Amino acid sequence: QMYKTYMAYFYSNYYGNRAPINIGHHFSKWNGGAYWMALNDFVNSVCSKVEVKCVGYQALVQFMNNLNVATRHEYQVGNFPKLPIPEKIKPYISAIAPIDIKFSMKKTSKDEIALSLIGKHTPLFLKTPEYKWIVNDRIVLKNKLPNIKIKYLRKKYGNSFKLSAILESNKIKMLKTSHLINMTGLDNFTLIEEDLEKRATLGDLPEAHKE
Repeated sequence: QMYKTYMAYFYSNYYGNRAPINIGHHFSKWNGGAYWMALNDFVNSVCSKVEVKCVGYQALVQFMNNLNVATRHEYQVGNFPKLPIPEKIKPYISAIAPIDIKFSMKKTSKDEIALSLIGKHTPLFLKTPEYKWIVNDRIVLKNKLPNIKIKYLRKKYGNSFKLSAILESNKIKMLKTSHLINMTGLDNFTLIEEDLEKRATLGDLPEAHKE
C-alpha cells in the first residue's frame, strides 16, 4: 500500500506541475520490512525515468538557485510542456487518491465469504476486475469472482488463518482487505470484523515494531 501511495504521489507530479517530491520515513525493518521495501521499489521504479533526478536536498537547492527568476516562476505556475498521462496510469492515480470507496469482506453463508465494493467511485474498479485470494501472505487463488469457499481453505490451512483479498483493475493492484478466520466446526467459521489493512494505518502499534 505504501508503494502504491508513493507511486500515485509521483505520477501526480510527474504528469502535472513537476514539483519536487519528498518521501521520508524511518529506515527500520518494522512491519516486516514494509517501509524499507516500499522505498526500495519506489526508487527502482522512478529514478531511471526521463527527466527524473533522485538527489538530496543540497543538490535540489543548488538547482533551484541556479534558475533565473523568470524560469523559476514559469516552473512554479506549471507553464511548460507536459507529458500526456498514459491510460494505464489514470486509474492508478484515481484509485490511490482520496476517493469514496469501501472494499470489505463479509461472511455470506456457513461456507462462503464475499467481497463488496461500495461508493461513488466504484465504476473505476468494475471495468476489468480481478481478485487475488491470499492465505497467510501466500496467493492461493486468482479469479474474477468476488467470493470464495472457506471449506476449501480449511482442509489445507487448518482452523485459524489470515485471509486477504486484493482487487486489481487493468492489471494494477488497487485495494486490499485482510481478516482473521477461525473455524468453529466442520461447516462453519467466524470472521474477525477488524480489517487488518486498516489497522496498519492507525499509527504506532506494537506489532509495527516486529523486525
